[in-house]
Amino acid sequence: MLVAAAVAGCAAPRTALPAGARVLARGSLAYAVAFTGDALATVELEERFALVVRDPDSGRERRRVDLGPPERDLPALAVAGDRAWVGGDDRVVRTIDLGRGEVVASWPVGADVTALAWARGGWLAVGDAAGGLCLRRVADAALIHCLAVAGPVTDLVARGDRLWVRAGGRDLTLAVPALAVVADAASPRRWRGADLTIDGREVRVGGRPLLRLAERVRAVAVGPRGELAIAAWVRRLDDPAVVLIPGP
Repeated sequence: MLVAAAVAGCAAPRTALPAGARVLARGSLAYAVAFTGDALATVELEERFALVVRDPDSGRERRRVDLGPPERDLPALAVAGDRAWVGGDDRVVRTIDLGRGEVVASWPVGADVTALAWARGGWLAVGDAAGGLCLRRVADAALIHCLAVAGPVTDLVARGDRLWVRAGGRDLTLAVPALAVVADAASPRRWRGADLTIDGREVRVGGRPLLRLAERVRAVAVGPRGELAIAAWVRRLDDPAVVLIPGP
């Protein structure tokens, strides 16, 4: 058994980080990442799930909010101001007050929550595994309306009064709050002028590898100063889970 463990350790895939990259967390399973103001928020699993808020420059942990035991996956995260929203396969969207560090509301969803996005004007878009896309007004938690899309919603990005949706392998752009289809569109995830994509353990920019981690990359986020944050799973306790690449 010891020999097998040693061989497995030697065969474990190595990470490859670009110059200037900083590791903000190791050993956890990072599911989601998002910037809010001057902070970086992540959903991470150690013994329990937690929403972790860090200083992106120093990596110092500012806040940790317990999200419960590890029996459920929580891959969806959105942030705006002093609020964060987390969803997963328990079919609930939690509203978290970042100042108080508490869950202040829970909204039931009819299917596993797979993606969240906060849109300008105070709207929260909720995508699920059954191909449902719903819009809530965060001020009073009112459910405004829902739309059936081509398949499971795997990604949401809000830009101004537009919402980019990836569902069932198809990309489309919707107007907010009407959720009317505006046009098909390429992914809005761009960094330094090029498309930003995830390919298994790699993050690619313009089709070229930028970074490779030990396990699957789960999410990326571009910050207000052009920073790039990456959340990933790990194989070993010393593997990077949250990585930050400074902006230009």
